Amino acid sequence: MASILLIDNQSDSRAWASQSLTDAGHHVVEAADARGALAALRDYRPDCVVLSLPVPNLENHGLPGYLARLGPRLPVVVLCDGPDAKMEAACERIAVRALAIRPVSAQTLQACVEKALVPALAPAAI
Repeated sequence: MASILLIDNQSDSRAWASQSLTDAGHHVVEAADARGALAALRDYRPDCVVLSLPVPNLENHGLPGYLARLGPRLPVVVLCDGPDAKMEAACERIAVRALAIRPVSAQTLQACVEKALVPALAPAAI
């Protein structure tokens, strides 16, 4: 299936999400913080990022900017407790293809990743 970079600072939820995605046949690389995520993005070419918000020091390490520069080539799934202004601002800067509000079931997580992996439609020819 796909290679997934999972970014979650909560070890229990990261382990659960990693297992759920692995059970669905994906290869998962984990990062616990923005610094680890940037290192993984430089060393590893994931097909998709699953970003569990909030992530401490997300802005300080420039992760949203880095993801924004990768643009639509790297789809992002965001998991969060609920929309707020800070989260919405972060999502606007990156190629968020799916958003899930916690608590999230394994089926919902897998569906979000599958949705994100569908290539964005090319602009229609004129």
